[in-house]
Amino acid sequence: GQADAKRLAGHSVQVKAIDVNDELAVTADVSGQIIVWQLSDWKILADLKANTSIVDLALIPGSRDFVYAGVRGGQSSEVLAYRVAAEKDQSSLQRLGQLRISRTHNYPASGLSVSPDGKLLVVSNRTNGSLFVLKAAGADANGADKQFPFSQPADLEAEGDMSWLVSHHSRPVNDLQWSADGTQFLTASDDRRIGVWSTPGANDPSATLTFRRYLRGHGARVMQAGFINAEASQISSTSADGFSRLWDLQTHEEDSREIRKAFNLS
Repeated sequence: GQADAKRLAGHSVQVKAIDVNDELAVTADVSGQIIVWQLSDWKILADLKANTSIVDLALIPGSRDFVYAGVRGGQSSEVLAYRVAAEKDQSSLQRLGQLRISRTHNYPASGLSVSPDGKLLVVSNRTNGSLFVLKAAGADANGADKQFPFSQPADLEAEGDMSWLVSHHSRPVNDLQWSADGTQFLTASDDRRIGVWSTPGANDPSATLTFRRYLRGHGARVMQAGFINAEASQISSTSADGFSRLWDLQTHEEDSREIRKAFNLS
């Protein structure tokens, strides 16, 4: 049967982002208020008032941690991580740390997404088409794990490692979506293209995103793209051109060749 709808009272302004796992739901509104709910009884476990306008958040799979992105003054980005305490005698929220970014690359964030295995964090921005692709961090030298849960761009940049900064779109990315198994990834961009990416899989410790191809066909910025089947071979997208499109990755290249041939396109 159909589940009954539940009205949750807690936010007083527009809710901007929400994420859910087996135990928790985390919601955030445009004023910066973040609320953590317990799914079993919809009790509020914790709330937080951020000093930024929240643009996105994500629970990290396999943990009680979440990460959120906010924008201050429309000019700079703030990405922080928190842990929801499991024990009643602990503080309800523990701050794990903040993403440290050099001033050169501190663009205002537009979205973020964590892979289904929790090993990659992807952050998009409002300024250009580049993405931050950050691997999960291990415990620190003292064995503690109360740190930002992903690698730090500022540290990598200081070491001359810029592999975390990925640029395949010419304009800002509007949507970030993983396949259910985490082996494929989609980006929808203002440049009218959809990016198709892949990862080596959960068993590869060096896992990162690898760009595969573009899907072209929309006449204006692409607002959303997502996988619509378990095999991650079919995609739906929506665009400011007023159209929604369905794509089949298994036949897309052949279909494109036939269209180009029929219309004498190079």
